[in-house]
Amino acid sequence: MGLHIQEIVPVFEAARRSLLGPLATHSAAPDEGNMHLLHNWANEEQTER
Repeated sequence: MGLHIQEIVPVFEAARRSLLGPLATHSAAPDEGNMHLLHNWANEEQTER
């Protein structure tokens, strides 16, 4: 969606109010950690994919 990490946090908070929210937004463990890792260290090709 092109959101910065600080803009994603409210989305995660809202998603966690539902049992399916973390699965739908891929913010359940271990996906959330992977997103942070990719945000900080991925090259352009990895980011695009």
